[in-house]
Amino acid sequence: MASDDSPSLPSLSENGSSVIMLPSGSDSEPELPAASGSGQCCNSGCLAALDESPELCTRAEEVRVAFQSSRVEDLAKLRYHCLAAWQSKPSGWRHFRAWGMPLCKNAVCSLLHMGSTMYSKFTKHIAEGYIDPPMDLRRTQCQQRTTGQSTSDATVAADTLLRWIHENMAEHLAESDQFVSGKTNLLHKAETAGLADIANGPEHIKWLAPGTTLTELLSFSAAFNPEVEAPSFSTFCRIYHSDWAKWLKIRTEGQHSKCDSCEKFKAWRRLASSKSDVDMVSKLYKEHLASMMADRRVDAAIAALARQTWAGEGGDKSTLSLTLDGMDTTKFKVPRNWSCSKEWDSLWRPELRLHGALNDGYSEEYILTDQDMSKGSNLDLTIISHLLHESQGEMQKRGIPWPRFLRLHADNASNELKNQLCLKFMSWLTHRGLFQECMLTTFQVGHSHGRIDQRFSEIRAVLADSPLLQSPEDFARALQKVKPREGRELRVKKLEAAIDFEEFFSSLQVNVSGHTQTHSKSKQGEEAVHVFSVQLRKNISKSWRDRIASSFPDTPSENDVILTCRHYLASDQDSQDPCVLVPDTRMRALQATAPDSLAPRRSLSERQAKEFSKTAVAIAKPPWNMLKASSYLSNLVKENTQGGGPHWKPLPVDWALAGHPPESSAASEPADAISPEEMQWAVRKPATVAAKPVIKTGASKAAAKKSKAMKRPAAARSPEPVAGKRKAAEAAGSPPCGASANASDPPQPEGCEADAVSLPSPGSGEEGLHFNSALPAKPTASSATVGAPRGAVVAVPTDERPAAKEKPRKRQLGKLPMPDDAKDYLGCTKCKYSNIGCATCRRKVGLVLNADETAWTWAT
Repeated sequence: MASDDSPSLPSLSENGSSVIMLPSGSDSEPELPAASGSGQCCNSGCLAALDESPELCTRAEEVRVAFQSSRVEDLAKLRYHCLAAWQSKPSGWRHFRAWGMPLCKNAVCSLLHMGSTMYSKFTKHIAEGYIDPPMDLRRTQCQQRTTGQSTSDATVAADTLLRWIHENMAEHLAESDQFVSGKTNLLHKAETAGLADIANGPEHIKWLAPGTTLTELLSFSAAFNPEVEAPSFSTFCRIYHSDWAKWLKIRTEGQHSKCDSCEKFKAWRRLASSKSDVDMVSKLYKEHLASMMADRRVDAAIAALARQTWAGEGGDKSTLSLTLDGMDTTKFKVPRNWSCSKEWDSLWRPELRLHGALNDGYSEEYILTDQDMSKGSNLDLTIISHLLHESQGEMQKRGIPWPRFLRLHADNASNELKNQLCLKFMSWLTHRGLFQECMLTTFQVGHSHGRIDQRFSEIRAVLADSPLLQSPEDFARALQKVKPREGRELRVKKLEAAIDFEEFFSSLQVNVSGHTQTHSKSKQGEEAVHVFSVQLRKNISKSWRDRIASSFPDTPSENDVILTCRHYLASDQDSQDPCVLVPDTRMRALQATAPDSLAPRRSLSERQAKEFSKTAVAIAKPPWNMLKASSYLSNLVKENTQGGGPHWKPLPVDWALAGHPPESSAASEPADAISPEEMQWAVRKPATVAAKPVIKTGASKAAAKKSKAMKRPAAARSPEPVAGKRKAAEAAGSPPCGASANASDPPQPEGCEADAVSLPSPGSGEEGLHFNSALPAKPTASSATVGAPRGAVVAVPTDERPAAKEKPRKRQLGKLPMPDDAKDYLGCTKCKYSNIGCATCRRKVGLVLNADETAWTWAT
């Protein structure tokens, strides 16, 4: 490998078409004083602003220490790399940005302790595309200072610790713009031969938590690696800034949230004044990080098992591993990458949603959905069902035995997979014999960034470099440029409809509690568990069968679905005794049917429909001529208003829903200031998860009746005033599109007849389960975009108003009279059980008090 003492090789230009001239020498390096406290660098006072921030002063001090401890031959390279990393634009005033703050030329020279001559040569060298600074040819190799073995060992130790930090403590982020440019220099790579990977650095940029300092990194990395002799702070700081600053970055405050436990440990560490306090906080922080890293090792092991399974080498531990997550919707506005002039500031653009899924060992799938597709478990379980259907067909084609275990991994959020619906779905798959065991895993809060976030970072870069994107098809073609990793196949699809699993599993009458984090759990020192596993009673080990708890009156059966929980992925024992999740009798009653309806889409509000139509007209006019984008917006509004479209069909899910199980396969110390009781929050016990039968009461029956009424088409419920063409059609005697003449008949939209999707039913090869692909959309009360019925104004009769003239108290507002159809839009949990509505739902749907505050009415 080339020595640092040898002259730098010429670098390829940016387009790789020519080789740039050899580097020239540089003038002697003047010893400049440290940055003065006056901060007089320019009219903006960059240095003065730098001195006002304690965090930035700490970073500047670390750079100064790195300069002082650097060898003469490394000093120019360190300055050059800092200058290149801080350059935010090619030229101009204050085109440098360090730690998020813009700097002028004088401020940069003061921070890097360099003169104007060196600054000019370095900036010119950077503009020409060189990776290394120009060599000082007046300093020969024999004149260079020799270094001892101890210095070399300290450098290796610092590099080892930083590499450990990159692999274990740092995380992927979706905000990583690009891979580091210029990483693969062909000339350097040919010279270093087998050590190319080490010389070029890691493959991905990874990020540390905001506010992380090098002092903390050295302290904790040395504690986790006792076999490595810790280097001095100056050596550690120098190696970081010279070799690792571009691979191991510290994210800003706005880039994802922090881990609460990590921040508390850091705060307690700053307050610690005695050695025993320091040891106690450091020990607990070390245990927290060890738990987080152990979870990641288990996740990597499961992914490795899945890759072996797809290679036909799974054996008794054959596993199918699926990881799901969603990407930020603001990057998928339609149209995208067009002229952002003032003329278009007021135009509304719908946002597509991107859902990513990693099928370890086989594929990575990116699925686009329209804005009016409801996010939630119905959508996620539809994607999972499609992945299972796809995997079964591919494994059958390759002759690979079907895996015994299924692992689902997602964020620690209840609106995605960590909810009752997903647990019931896994129970359904297990009871049918499709898998021996299904497992749901999540990372700890604050440390949930994983491999799929790194995939989103590449998608973000691809979208930024794409030309005008006018439709979902354009987005799909752009996503085809993403390079899949780890041998996976890339697939990009559009999902038009989700299956209504919530309606299907409602007949189980099972309620699960304790699986999500609540404020009361936090006050009690409890934490929601992160691993849920479901399997049949007959597959539970005999030593645990006597400890299975049940809240159901059903007789125990060998085919009961049992739930086991673990605190973290790396926990070596269960957090509680196993419990019956769904009895066999209830599950067998469910097996006679299969999901046969689609989840309705969200209805666009009147304001949304109006604004999207306005945008469609504006972008179709010359000179823009965005005809594809205009057509997409118009069809989106039209189909949402009609409640259906010919292409509203789900992706293939036949095998997952109705398939049969495959064949098996010494100085005085200060007094202690921190008591152990104050650190009790750091050791939280896992919360208990329980499953109980749903006991129907009068209130629950009324809520079920209301929920059933809400699922009926809008035409079957109370009539709503309509506007425009729809009102004229009703006046002429013809029902609007999406409604029928008979309220009890299913809606048949005019001009949008759709073919039914036929799915095979259990035990039959010919008959199928039919999905109505044109189901009308119903208003969802939980959506923030739902508005009041168009033009609806309900007057409250005088005789129904309360006799009291004084203003009602705040707690009595929900008991005031309201329009008859208003309760159909009040759908949160509080509304269902109180039957009077809550303030949040009333505000969302557009209910306001009348003039004398005696009744609720629709906002005009």
